[in-house]
Amino acid sequence: MKRQCPHCHSTEYRRINREGWLQREFLPRWFGLYPWECVLCRRRKFLRDDGHRPRPSTVPTGNN
Repeated sequence: MKRQCPHCHSTEYRRINREGWLQREFLPRWFGLYPWECVLCRRRKFLRDDGHRPRPSTVPTGNN
């Protein structure tokens, strides 16, 4: 399910820089929240997605 802006109903968000101690240290560490912005209306929203894709797990090849 894609996230949708409650104001303009766009599904396009981009990750923005954190501002201040609260957004840099407290919200990510204690609640896992990161700032995002709607591309169309530029409204800010805090989501639990940090914007990084998970790394693929390495599969052993068996060539030891």
